[in-house]
Amino acid sequence: MKVSSRVDSLLGSMSLEEKVGQIFIFTFVSLKQAELDMKYHPGGYVRIYSDALTVARESRALQARAKLPLIISADFERGIGSTIYGAIDLAGNMCIGAAGNEDLAFATGRAIAEEARAMGVNMNYVPVVDVNVNENNPIINIRAFGGDAADVARIGVALIKGTQAGGVLACAKHFPGHGDTHVDSHTEGGVIDVNRQRLEEVELLPFRAAIAGGVDSIMSAHLQIPAIDPEPLPATLSYKVMTGLLRDEMGFQGVAVSDALEMGAVTRNFPPEIAIVKALNAGCDQLIMPRDNRRAVEILADAVRRGEVPESRLDEAVARILTMKENRGLFEDKADDLTNLASRLNTAEHFEVALNTALAGVTLVRNESNVLPLAGNAKAAVVAFSNYQDARSYYAEAKTIGAHLSDFVDVTRFVDCGRLDEHAVHEFGARESAMEAASRSDLVVIAAFNKVMIAKGTAALEDRFVKFVKEIQAVGKPVVLISFGSPYIIKQMPDVNAFVCAYGGSEATQQATARLIAGKAPFRGKLPVSVTLS
Repeated sequence: MKVSSRVDSLLGSMSLEEKVGQIFIFTFVSLKQAELDMKYHPGGYVRIYSDALTVARESRALQARAKLPLIISADFERGIGSTIYGAIDLAGNMCIGAAGNEDLAFATGRAIAEEARAMGVNMNYVPVVDVNVNENNPIINIRAFGGDAADVARIGVALIKGTQAGGVLACAKHFPGHGDTHVDSHTEGGVIDVNRQRLEEVELLPFRAAIAGGVDSIMSAHLQIPAIDPEPLPATLSYKVMTGLLRDEMGFQGVAVSDALEMGAVTRNFPPEIAIVKALNAGCDQLIMPRDNRRAVEILADAVRRGEVPESRLDEAVARILTMKENRGLFEDKADDLTNLASRLNTAEHFEVALNTALAGVTLVRNESNVLPLAGNAKAAVVAFSNYQDARSYYAEAKTIGAHLSDFVDVTRFVDCGRLDEHAVHEFGARESAMEAASRSDLVVIAAFNKVMIAKGTAALEDRFVKFVKEIQAVGKPVVLISFGSPYIIKQMPDVNAFVCAYGGSEATQQATARLIAGKAPFRGKLPVSVTLS
């Protein structure tokens, strides 16, 4: 690995503690906590939930205190607005895959990056290049572009290039592939038990394309890969995977990033004293989200002093991290004027990207008796429900499909049934209102807002939602089911008259879906995964 004179000079001047700190990306909890943690010289922080102005102010404050530029990172997989209030929310990854358009993928990556940079976020853990070939995958699902490796590779590289063109570090994940598992590594370890030929043809193909496309970093998966390493180790801790495969065979020279060390697939089986040392020795250069920042730093520093981690390995990892920061201009970053921040967020140009992607990707999967497009004089009841853990949380999408559809047809009533929680005061009577609205209309449009939920263990809808759809069907009116999430839920309700998959519930996606089902634009999306109906 070639390093510049600046990186070489920096590395030579750093103390052991400073080098160890660069290895870690801490979880941002609060500005006060982050400032206290600066004494450990962290490589950066991961942002989760907040509002855009707060993120921008806090990013500036932290960078001003740092001796070396910080990586301020986030998981903006489908946009920013789903986790950061006030910024753009775009079409979901599988919607991009259904559109199949590299220009839209590039524009999506760039739009997210431009708004992220405006807030001081300089690294986005995207794209997900897992190939979702397992219908029961509880955690990748619509986070993937699809189930065809070549298409995932093509769209993934376009999004990488868009992200980097917008001035943000990109990270392909989850190496060597998380698409064929039925477990969620947030809670437990999984196994990708396929032969080497299959790994090459499916799982590894998008990562090879990402490397050829110049991706900055690659994130590991907490999954066992027996075809590469027969030891019961997650890829994150496996030398054979992270060095033997990723470095030696595939030739990756960028930064290898671990998935979060606080995830159950690691913590249930490996205490931090083992996990941290094994991860770095395996070939992970940057370790993100340890549970205890102070303890993590102490563990690694002590391991280096004892020789358990060679200092040459530490230097190699730090050199890669500093080189990545240098290559993307982090050393030259200047703080932006926050007075014009609002004009750079949720812009009309970026919304146009989201809308065009949704118009190209939203997919008509089933259309019995040509229920769609809706006739202009149709009287439609619109009924929504959500599997979100908190259906009315600050960051849940506003359900605007009814309002958009009313621009084209007679929406007799919109009923938001939330989580169909019979004990929730705000949902009391919603079921009865939905049935009444259905009986008074020509047809019913059911909007299912279903997210992939961490630690839920399944992407399927709970029985109460399926039962509710069947109750609506029993009214005797045609039913159009729109999934603002997973396409796989059609398996649970295969006899609805029409099924449309929108792959996500952003404002632009709901607006586009209303246009499409009203016949104001043709459906062009192609289902990017295989869905087996029983």
